[in-house]
Amino acid sequence: MVPKAQDGAWRPCRDYRRLNAQTVPDKYPVPNLADFAISLQGATVFTKIDLRKAFYQIPVAEEDVHKTAITTPFGLFEFLRMPFGLRNAAQSFQRLIDEALRGIPHSFACIDYLLIASANMDDHKHHVTQVFERLDHYGLKINLDKCLFAVPKLNFLGFVIDNSGITPIPEKVKAISEFPEPTTLRERRRYLGLINYYRQFISKCSQILAPLIDLLRGQGKRNVTIKLANETLAIFINSRNALANFTK
Repeated sequence: MVPKAQDGAWRPCRDYRRLNAQTVPDKYPVPNLADFAISLQGATVFTKIDLRKAFYQIPVAEEDVHKTAITTPFGLFEFLRMPFGLRNAAQSFQRLIDEALRGIPHSFACIDYLLIASANMDDHKHHVTQVFERLDHYGLKINLDKCLFAVPKLNFLGFVIDNSGITPIPEKVKAISEFPEPTTLRERRRYLGLINYYRQFISKCSQILAPLIDLLRGQGKRNVTIKLANETLAIFINSRNALANFTK
């Protein structure tokens, strides 16, 4: 059992690495918020919806239920609903939510997070109603405590969404701009993961980060102590400042 980071609730977890290694990968794309940017033009009212226990809303095929078995102090249990940790879980749910919202142009879904953007309140009421009708038709449930309705500005997937478009959340920018000099390979990977998430806001991001990425080649998942050379340290500092300068 592992606790969820946000609400502290416990959920069962199994190591599915052996099962995943034998699973044919599903290539269905999980979208990026940038794909929805053009639909935000002229939008002034926003709603975000969190789908409740999204993966559990998809049943496991009867012939595959036994493959999901987990051992607990109380016995052997099998999942009747899709657990997290399966190789194609995200792709399976994305396919479902895309089908559910197909034809509603003012909605964007990234797995279990939904965004609705409208030009005015009257349109927004109509768009939200459309989305709820589709969710009801497909039997999808929402987590009301994590939803936010009809506001001029909100945080969504690490970005601020308002009538000016999409910008990084200031707290995330601050965390990157104050990230200490990496002293291990793991810290360097963590830094690159953070800043790559906002690469669309950094001019020539690939060129800036290339030297830092090159130093990880051939290292696998090793975690060893490192010391940045002066030239590499300057590149690291420059990359930190690039995002901060964009958001000033």
